[in-house]
Amino acid sequence: MTDSKESPCVEWYAETGPVVFLALAGDWFDFLGLRLVWVRFFPQLDPLPNCRRPSTGLAWLVGIYTAFYGIVSARYESATARIEHRTNAILSLYQTDQRTALKQISKSQESLAPVDPDFLDPITVFRSLGQRTRDEDNVETLKRLAESGVTILGSAAFDLSGADLDGADFSNSRIHSGDFSGANLRRSRFKWTEIYLANFDGADMREAVLDHASLNDVDLSTARLAGVSLIGVRLDRCSRWPAGFDPLNHGATPALPSNGESGCYDGRRFIDGVLVDGTSPHASGDPR
Repeated sequence: MTDSKESPCVEWYAETGPVVFLALAGDWFDFLGLRLVWVRFFPQLDPLPNCRRPSTGLAWLVGIYTAFYGIVSARYESATARIEHRTNAILSLYQTDQRTALKQISKSQESLAPVDPDFLDPITVFRSLGQRTRDEDNVETLKRLAESGVTILGSAAFDLSGADLDGADFSNSRIHSGDFSGANLRRSRFKWTEIYLANFDGADMREAVLDHASLNDVDLSTARLAGVSLIGVRLDRCSRWPAGFDPLNHGATPALPSNGESGCYDGRRFIDGVLVDGTSPHASGDPR
């Protein structure tokens, strides 16, 4: 039964807003703040003083959430602005000193920013306070810079250790004494690339494509090579591979030794292009 003090309100709802009354049953019309909106637009129709004043609870909560979102959004914008500033500094440095610029890529890619808050998605707003993630746009920008830098530097040494180069394309490049140690090179491409004395210590090269690349004294013994493609790669005498990894099963072609000498890879030897068992490719010892 409706309280007698509230009956004038119920009658007013029924007379002035039957659709709202039937949908929200009066009390909800007040609790959700709809009555507050109503009297803001039609104050002369408010049945005060027979009814209590309009509820402001929902409007108060929306106001608090909006202010909270503003603080979180400002925090996110500040963090992304700092990352963008560092990236722009590297891009500027690249114009005059490619080697130093490339060396800074890894550290800049590791910069973290809060999750991008979405006003209509409260979960992202609260996650933005405690969860930080990489700025993927920044990572991609620096990845493209690394591709360009490797091409320009040619035979000069460079340092991309620890960089995220997932899917990067270094095809048709010359890589001499480049440092990719600890780098993420998954799905990267080195097709028709000349690689000499490069450091791939601990690099993740799963699903990388090295088709028709030229490998010269390259140490891949600690690289992760699952799914790597070596189609058309002719093995040189001294490149090193992980224990148990057979490059021939990934499309590589045995080196044809000159002057009757055997080539070497992973402690085994080739004689006239045929793999034979043995612990030392040369009687005088492994040239590695």
